[in-house]
Amino acid sequence: MTADQFRKIMSQFATGITTVTARTDEGTVYGVTVNSFTSVSLDPPLVLICLDNRLSGFQAFRVGRVFGVSVLSESQEQVSRYFAQRGLDKSEAEYTTGRTGVPLVAGALAYLECEIVAAYPAGDHTIFVGQVKAGEIAPSGEDKGALLYFRSRYTKLGGLPTNNPN
Repeated sequence: MTADQFRKIMSQFATGITTVTARTDEGTVYGVTVNSFTSVSLDPPLVLICLDNRLSGFQAFRVGRVFGVSVLSESQEQVSRYFAQRGLDKSEAEYTTGRTGVPLVAGALAYLECEIVAAYPAGDHTIFVGQVKAGEIAPSGEDKGALLYFRSRYTKLGGLPTNNPN
């Protein structure tokens, strides 16, 4: 299977959009748009992210380090595009600081602050497992829809879910 075939097939799976942030050894903020993000475990609370090994800020992500996950809202497409660009100084974005000191993208739906507890090589990417140390739904997060990526395009959730159990 070619990379193009694989990319096209995977584009049929809708994903939420997050921005993952960390501090470099020099103390500057590094962030990148990530849709390879999922929960792994409830006890302990674990999530995973997959990062390209060629990212300029890759070294900010090592076992024992902390990173933030900002779940982007439907109004944050430009934020996602900004963090998806290579070669930009990502420290210029609007951040808030989490309880653990990790930078988080302002205006997101929800936030997680994680300590990296494991890293696994996976082809041209590395899988990082993070133990959640803090998290919250943003005060305005419950009134917004999620930003999604489907068929290689940004899209929005058609509407907020209802509380109907059926």
